[in-house]
Amino acid sequence: MLVILGMVVNILLSSNGQLSLYELNSLSFNNLGLQVKGSTNLQALLDTLNIAMSWSLALMVAAAVAVPVLNKQCGGNMAWGVRSYV
Repeated sequence: MLVILGMVVNILLSSNGQLSLYELNSLSFNNLGLQVKGSTNLQALLDTLNIAMSWSLALMVAAAVAVPVLNKQCGGNMAWGVRSYV
């Protein structure tokens, strides 16, 4: 909901009311204050990366680190998947 509100504010503050898709993404690192201008690879990278993507990546890395640690603490007996009761 806040992202939509941020998009509306960006549109209202623009000079002619027209923005590219990169300028409309209020969560990208380039729009959050880094403000790299010009046609550079760094600008393209900062326009593409955003806070939500970084948070998702951090959660995946934390899960990938936690699963082997938890499995070791349980003696390697953690059941992953569906158990068969036959």
